[in-house]
Amino acid sequence: MQIQIIEDPNIERTEIRVICKKKTPELYDAVSGLGVLADTFVGRRDGEIHFVSLPDILYFETVDDSIFFYTHDQIYQTGLRLYKIEEMLAKTSFQRISKSVIVNLHKVRMIQRAQYGKLIAVLYSGEKLVVSRHYVREIRNKLRCENV
Repeated sequence: MQIQIIEDPNIERTEIRVICKKKTPELYDAVSGLGVLADTFVGRRDGEIHFVSLPDILYFETVDDSIFFYTHDQIYQTGLRLYKIEEMLAKTSFQRISKSVIVNLHKVRMIQRAQYGKLIAVLYSGEKLVVSRHYVREIRNKLRCENV
């Protein structure tokens, strides 16, 4: 494998290209290991590897031992575990809200109270995500709102 880094002060955004003879699981794992790089996240869709801008991601979710992340109109899969994603995004607008979901707080339109001490995060897309009781305090702290 050959890695080449080219510095160009004229470009506006960092770009990563992977050129290969054949897409393999090993290649996907190597690229997934890049994780968050230059405000992008690596995901797989339709057998292709995509670099998705972090601000475009609505949330990450565990479904049947697989991790997916969602944008307004696409679903991507990642090989990373949710706890690892949480660590990587700790200093960002992303916040864990349940055992299976990490949400981009910039995509939350409002927070509603729910039964049994839970909250509902309503996204601008209209989707509703349950904030489990265990994560309510963290959400309040991150949003700096004690009256929720």
